[in-house]
Amino acid sequence: MVGAPSGIYMMGSGYGGQYQIIGVSFFLQFLLTTPLLAILAMKVYSYEKGTNAFQSWKWLSLAFLGYVAALFVNSVLKWFEMASVEGIAVFPNGIITPGTLLASIFMSLALVFAVFGAFSLVKRKVTSIRWIGLALAVVGLHYLVFVVFSYFSNILDFAMLAEVWAIPILGIRVSMRRMKGTFP
Repeated sequence: MVGAPSGIYMMGSGYGGQYQIIGVSFFLQFLLTTPLLAILAMKVYSYEKGTNAFQSWKWLSLAFLGYVAALFVNSVLKWFEMASVEGIAVFPNGIITPGTLLASIFMSLALVFAVFGAFSLVKRKVTSIRWIGLALAVVGLHYLVFVVFSYFSNILDFAMLAEVWAIPILGIRVSMRRMKGTFP
């Protein structure tokens, strides 16, 4: 995630269209992650091991939710960026339509699962592991499908600009499944 300075610059660069959408994407990703991760880092840093238990579940939940929301924004605005460059007529063409639909479905599901996971984690329910695992698995699946679509669309170079690092988090779901509902 690039952050606020480049997002603000791109929104106000005067180039219009594509660069403004990328700028909005960068800025929203910054807003959805950085403040929450900074607060969580301060809470974890100030946590004393001698106390009864970790007390920052709310901030951990919000940071997780913010991060999944930032990935959602990134994915969705990539399609708007493509439409601003190629025109709206790009969507009914070939492999772009299923790619757009799958991205919308997968990332929307990931966001919904993340919301349920965050609320469950705040309440320290055992089901939080299931919801968080599902959110992570769907994010990983989305980016795996994105790379496959990019390969068949001959735009694999562009796919490397996406969050391909998220593909391995499919495996986190498997390891969370083995936890058999234990709560941290």
